[in-house]
Amino acid sequence: MSPALLPATRAENLRLLTATFRSRIYSSRTSVGRSRTLGLADAHITVFETKYFYRGWRPETAIHRADEDGNAKTVADVGWRPYIVTPCFPGYASAHGIGAGAARTILWRAYGRKHHDITLTEDSLPNIVLHYTDLMDITDDVATARIYGGIHFRVDQDVGDRVGVEVASYNDDHWLLPLTPGDGDGEESR
Repeated sequence: MSPALLPATRAENLRLLTATFRSRIYSSRTSVGRSRTLGLADAHITVFETKYFYRGWRPETAIHRADEDGNAKTVADVGWRPYIVTPCFPGYASAHGIGAGAARTILWRAYGRKHHDITLTEDSLPNIVLHYTDLMDITDDVATARIYGGIHFRVDQDVGDRVGVEVASYNDDHWLLPLTPGDGDGEESR
């Protein structure tokens, strides 16, 4: 199965990952939902700051302007087009990569990495059914789809994923922690 057939938007990926865990108890889902929302917000703030700091070329720009890269062995191909429409902002680091890394980390910490029963389908591709048991396989396929689609280099995806993991881990370790007696909230009997 080609990863390029996977849904390509953050909203679709988030919808699919979230739908997987609907059977969990309400309090757990609420806590995970808060962590996911905070993690994804912080991750996307981070990635867009990074994109406009580094202003990394996307493959389409790099291939069209290969004669400007200082490498005599590369040749421009102005007719090359990606399979996915190129977004209008820099490619490094990947927003899908950071979002996938953050979401996977939050879900992994809450529910474990493996032994899930996740089936993904897409109405526009009725004969395509993807089945996963490992959260890492889903996000690896998302990353590969962005590369095969022609809108990211591998480094964009890898760095985005790594930063997403770091942001989500930091948030999980430092924010939205359970209240404990004596934490200054005025309710010492909790």
